[in-house]
Amino acid sequence: MSYLGPGFIREEQDVMYLILYVLTFFPAPISEPDLLDAVMVDGAFGYFEFSTAFQRLRETKSIGSTEKDGETLYYLTPIGRKAIETLASGLPLSVREKAERSSLRVMARMRRDASIKASHVQNPDGTYTVELGIRDRDTELLTVRLQAVTRRQCSLLEDTFRRRAEPLYVELLTLLSGDIPAE
Repeated sequence: MSYLGPGFIREEQDVMYLILYVLTFFPAPISEPDLLDAVMVDGAFGYFEFSTAFQRLRETKSIGSTEKDGETLYYLTPIGRKAIETLASGLPLSVREKAERSSLRVMARMRRDASIKASHVQNPDGTYTVELGIRDRDTELLTVRLQAVTRRQCSLLEDTFRRRAEPLYVELLTLLSGDIPAE
């Protein structure tokens, strides 16, 4: 390994165990960037070590993949599950605890991202209709359609909404309910 930082994970084998261990927390397939985010808990390895270990796990069929909406998602196969059940104790307890917390954080972010919709379509007159929305499982909490003049404006509206959906929702409820402080 090229980077020996302050953590306990030192060998490629350890990175492989950590990847398998983290995958046990995800009930559904996960993207590679989300998996990387969840496993970077120890500070002793970097992206290249992750990438090498990840590729080796794919080659040994410990990790499988599927496609959804044009994105490749990864999951723990029965081979990988059997391996980690045997080998998880080889990871230090502190690393396992950090991995669990990190996985929960990534799952919460994934759930939030899945609940927020921001997209646009071009209208025949050259303008755009931007649709912004928030869902909670099967309940549509908010849908707003706005007209935008340029593609850049669409991107700004969509990015801002993705980053600030919750406070914007609360602000809109406050404004529409008439609970506006007197000026």
